[in-house]
Amino acid sequence: NGELPPEGMSHYMTDEELPDHYSRLKQRVAVMAPSDLTIVGDIGQGSFGAVKKGIVRSSQQVHSSNHSEGAVLVQHILDSSLDSGDKASMLRCLGQHVAVGKHSHVVALMGLVEEMTAVSLVFEYYTQTLKQHLTEARAVTHYPVYAEKHRRFSTIDEQQVLSILCGVARGLQWLRCCGVSHGSVCARNVVLVDGCVPKLTGFGLLSYSNDLYVPDYRRWVARELLAHWHTKTDAANDRGHGYSHQNGGSSGDKSSRGGSGVVSSLQGDVWSFGVLMWEAVTLGATPYPELRGDDLAPKVQTGLRLPQPQYVANDLYQVMLDCWQLDPGERPEYPQLEATINQLAGEGSHLLFSTYPGFQYHLYAPHQEFRD
Repeated sequence: NGELPPEGMSHYMTDEELPDHYSRLKQRVAVMAPSDLTIVGDIGQGSFGAVKKGIVRSSQQVHSSNHSEGAVLVQHILDSSLDSGDKASMLRCLGQHVAVGKHSHVVALMGLVEEMTAVSLVFEYYTQTLKQHLTEARAVTHYPVYAEKHRRFSTIDEQQVLSILCGVARGLQWLRCCGVSHGSVCARNVVLVDGCVPKLTGFGLLSYSNDLYVPDYRRWVARELLAHWHTKTDAANDRGHGYSHQNGGSSGDKSSRGGSGVVSSLQGDVWSFGVLMWEAVTLGATPYPELRGDDLAPKVQTGLRLPQPQYVANDLYQVMLDCWQLDPGERPEYPQLEATINQLAGEGSHLLFSTYPGFQYHLYAPHQEFRD
């Protein structure tokens, strides 16, 4: 929509400019005392350092039932581990979170803690993901007595699923207004507050993996991004080294770290939202489980789309198809998506989780959602 990039998202800073830029950003963030933060465990590894679980104390504590004793996510960044390019990339990501601020449907930066040789960036922390919520709601699998008694294959109702999607759309619209592209919209990157309020995570400094699971987002991203990945992978293979698709960036491509690089786009997030819609109505199914990630780009470019579930009406499926328009400019805006989903939810017959003869869940294949 022509918004100016928020402070912190410029694409070039000299070494001399970095300290001043950090100081300007710090003025817009709550600075916590080291004694206010206690690290209690490891979570994973981000682009710029270790990601840990912490506890904040006293006046810094977050008042939410999902924050056990003020639990927070901490991105711990050692100054000595970053060269000037890394520092500039980190500041761009920090600038994104500063610009986004606090929003009902986006995980927020709470503050930072400075030490002599490191800085810890403190974020809200929620443990229940939408993916977990959806897959656990598969009643035929997990609660067969309930499923038979109520003749339903889901323990969550249709209205809740559609309400969550509307909340995600509002969060994505806010990111868009802040000039921030998410780059990896999917159910794993949505957390739930009190089991029903969605918040976006997994972008910028909230992107991380661990030794066991490295997410592979190619099943959710737009065809133009897949094509970019496919081309870049071929080039990397020609040079004889690997290419990491986490958040669309290579391990050596600092410009694309944290989902903020060339392969992320605002309209690409709309495509991903359509895939998230499909993921939600199928109760956590894996997109294109029959295909390897490397094979997706040509298939999607030549028209492959996710199938319409039998229990999803044409009008609701059309919303997904609109998100998957080949021309990014023809994809709907988030306010339009939210309004349409709200209208369909009000009509009450476009998504029905009632069992029927021959019902089967769309396949959830977790091994396909992570990199080998």
